[in-house]
Amino acid sequence: MSGAGVFLVLFFVGVCAAAPEKLVYAQLGRDVELRSPFGTDKYVTWYIGGADVAWSNPSGGRKILETEWRPRLELSSNGLVIKNVTRGEFGAFSCVARDKKIETGRQLFKLVQVEVVVDPPVLVSGQWLSLSCSVPDPGHAPRVHWVGPKGQTPETSGGGARVRTTADHSGDWTYVLTDQNERTTGTVNVRVIDLLPLAPVQTVFTSSSSPLLVPCSLAPGASWTDVRSRGVVEVGWNFCPNVWCDKPRLLTLSLESKPTWTTAAKGRARPKHDPGNGDLSLGRNVGRDGDAGAYECFIRFKDGEILNRTVRVEVLRIVASPGTRLNEGDPLNLTCTTGRPPRPDLQIKWLPPSSLSALRPPPHISIPSAGGAENGTWTCELWRGEELLTSTRVELRIESKFSVWMLVTLCALAAILILLVVLIIIIQRRRQRRSRRHMRLCQCKNPKPKGFYRS
Repeated sequence: MSGAGVFLVLFFVGVCAAAPEKLVYAQLGRDVELRSPFGTDKYVTWYIGGADVAWSNPSGGRKILETEWRPRLELSSNGLVIKNVTRGEFGAFSCVARDKKIETGRQLFKLVQVEVVVDPPVLVSGQWLSLSCSVPDPGHAPRVHWVGPKGQTPETSGGGARVRTTADHSGDWTYVLTDQNERTTGTVNVRVIDLLPLAPVQTVFTSSSSPLLVPCSLAPGASWTDVRSRGVVEVGWNFCPNVWCDKPRLLTLSLESKPTWTTAAKGRARPKHDPGNGDLSLGRNVGRDGDAGAYECFIRFKDGEILNRTVRVEVLRIVASPGTRLNEGDPLNLTCTTGRPPRPDLQIKWLPPSSLSALRPPPHISIPSAGGAENGTWTCELWRGEELLTSTRVELRIESKFSVWMLVTLCALAAILILLVVLIIIIQRRRQRRSRRHMRLCQCKNPKPKGFYRS
């Protein structure tokens, strides 16, 4: 080796020995950035294993030198980025700052490997998730804690944490290492398969005047690929009316290639969306009385895990007694009901015909004598606080008594008039017959007197 080469090596070793070492933690196969402590007004050279690999100058010039590192290095505004770190690259790096070829500063970096284990990376809601973050180098023991996608901070011991999962745990988990008052963070992705809505049982309301939507979908962060990877057995819907039943199958989803509904019960709510995007919701344009009941959306896995959500559908309707067509003065009873006992958190609001003002009476209205004010469209609304859940309508036809008697009178007069006309015609015809008979008897020119005559 030439004297100049020996000098450079000895110089680099001296620089490394004298410079304070900064620890940089990185995961195998991830990118890492070595941040320069020097400003942009310096000429900075980066070294790997004693050989310079990149430089930048105050004029904004940057260059990666022709080395085997070149494809995996990138100069940022703040330092040097090493892409896809391999196992043999954990070690020493350095950068030197110069001003007019005079060294003004130097910084040593030690790249330390971080091992992160996520077991399992894809899991079903309710299963346990194990997270582990450790440093194989026995000379370094940074403090570690974990932060979940929603800011969760589970208890961590020795760099590990154990969490019973829900849909809120699906997403990027961040590990935070603290060493020498320096913080290093990294992320790992966890996908939790769950169903929406998150509530195990939900109630939706509809009517013959409102659309029906029975919601169920994969929670964000999970896909059908994840579902298949867990060994899915069956996906579908069960339905149970408001009477006892054994949950007959309503729909089944095939996941062999493209998600497709394979069976469907006639007369029931149909799928609303393409299931390929994870939306399994059912619905129709307006509700029907037969839609009331419990709908169970489910995913069944080979290991026995089952995800299911039950959506109870209640159909609001107005019952008018004795009917919707009445005479003025008849008693009227209106009941707005879903067929189930009223819940204390729900309120009924009646909207009578325009001639009456809005009412908030009990679900049952009793009117002793119906009149013209009750004639028209009645609307019943179901509210929860300030939220309108659904509404339904009924059309009442109340005939005036005066109109009824007038119709009866007119019909009677018409009948009497017809009878009189018929009688007059009959009498007139009889008179005409008598008149014709008399004229036939008086038509002889020389009539003979009646009696006996002497010959």
